[in-house]
Amino acid sequence: MKFQARVIDAALFLRVVQTIEKTAKECVLHFTRTHVNFIIPSTSPDNVQLWSAVAVSRLFSTYEVESLHDGALWMELTLGHMERALRSVESEADVKLIKKRGAPFLSFETRIEGVQPITVEQDVPVRLLASSQTRSLVEPQLPDPEVQIFFPPLKQIRGVVDRLKGMGDHLTLLANMAGELTLKVETDMVGVSVLYRNLDHPSSRWCCGSIYRTIREPSHPLCSLQKKVQRP
Repeated sequence: MKFQARVIDAALFLRVVQTIEKTAKECVLHFTRTHVNFIIPSTSPDNVQLWSAVAVSRLFSTYEVESLHDGALWMELTLGHMERALRSVESEADVKLIKKRGAPFLSFETRIEGVQPITVEQDVPVRLLASSQTRSLVEPQLPDPEVQIFFPPLKQIRGVVDRLKGMGDHLTLLANMAGELTLKVETDMVGVSVLYRNLDHPSSRWCCGSIYRTIREPSHPLCSLQKKVQRP
């Protein structure tokens, strides 16, 4: 079992880790020949399942992975440990799988330039997963979307949701293929709607031949406002 690589975009790596850490503290990393998958398995039907894939070429300039898992490597780690290691990386770093005192670690080594350059090494403890522990970790198959639309800037959305939280417990989102998105809160005492127009949606080559609703027929999931709005 072997893993070593050269990180070329530590900022992107860090943003991915910070985003996923808002969902769970522990994460499974799946290193394949072409992608790094960040996985949060679902432990019950009510829990969130997350599967995020980043192309190897976005994160690494050199990349070598060997294992008995068809050349892929599976490991579980605490995202907070990974975040601290990546924060020490200015831009690039060498990362490899090592053992210390019989325990596996992902070791990050970076060079900080200055009058007296120094080398910083940080070891992230990991738990290597056997094939029997990964059989249930399968990328979820999602149904074809009824609507695809690009959201407005998330800072704008967050500000609106922060204000709507004081008016009710649930938020309804309505979107259609005409580029319209509505955020709505309704209670027995008040009803408030915020409408965004002229939003883009993915081109047909992104949509994989999906059949969408009539262009102005909305899709409307209901979301809870009880949970705190997450900040990146």
